[in-house]
Amino acid sequence: DLPEGYKTNFTHRMVQIKNLEEKVFDADMNQPGTFWKLSIIKELNGIVQNLHYCMDLELFHRYLAKKGAKNIIYIEDKLVKFRLHGQSKTVSLLDKFRQECELINISIMQSSGVPVGIMDKIKRSIPNYYYDSIWSLAALNQSKIIVTGIRKIIFNYIESLSYADKIKLYMFYLTKVSSKKINEIFYFARVLLLPLFIKKLVKR
Repeated sequence: DLPEGYKTNFTHRMVQIKNLEEKVFDADMNQPGTFWKLSIIKELNGIVQNLHYCMDLELFHRYLAKKGAKNIIYIEDKLVKFRLHGQSKTVSLLDKFRQECELINISIMQSSGVPVGIMDKIKRSIPNYYYDSIWSLAALNQSKIIVTGIRKIIFNYIESLSYADKIKLYMFYLTKVSSKKINEIFYFARVLLLPLFIKKLVKR
C-alpha cells in the first residue's frame, strides 16, 4: 500500500561524510541503524522535545556541528529492518518531515551569524514557526555554512515554483547576470531547468 515512487525492498547505508557544511543541511540519515553513547546524548542536551518528526536528525546534525565526523564508526553489518507502509509517519506525513528539516536548517543558519533582518524574513516565510535552538558550530567553517544554507533555502524556494515561474525566474536571471558569470548561467540551467525539461518531454 505504498504510494507511487517508493521502493518495496532496498538496503540503505549512510555514506561516509566528507563535507560537514553540506551534510548538516542534508536530511539523509540512517536513524534506525545509528547507535549512540548515552554520554554523548547528555552532552548534547538530549532530544529536542518540540520536534515530532526530525528529532533524531536534529540530534545527529547537532553532533556533527559540534564534534565533526571523525569519531563516527561505520560498519557493514545489517542491524535493522525498517518497514514502510502507507500509514507510517515516514510515508503519510512526509511533508511534516520536510517542514521540520527546514526549521532545523534555519536554526543552523541563525546560529552561524546570518544577519537578524535576513533571518526574520526567512522565518516569516515558514508557517507556524515553532523551533528555535542555539547551536554549537565548533566543527564547521562559518562562511561555508552561511553560503551553503542560503543556497539551500534559495534552491528550496525555486523547487516550490511552478514550471512556468521557474522559466520566468531563469529569464530574469539571464538579464541580470553579466557575461563574466556565464558559468553560473549554465549551472542554473543544468541543475534547475534541464531536469524539468526532460520530465516534460517524458510525460508527452
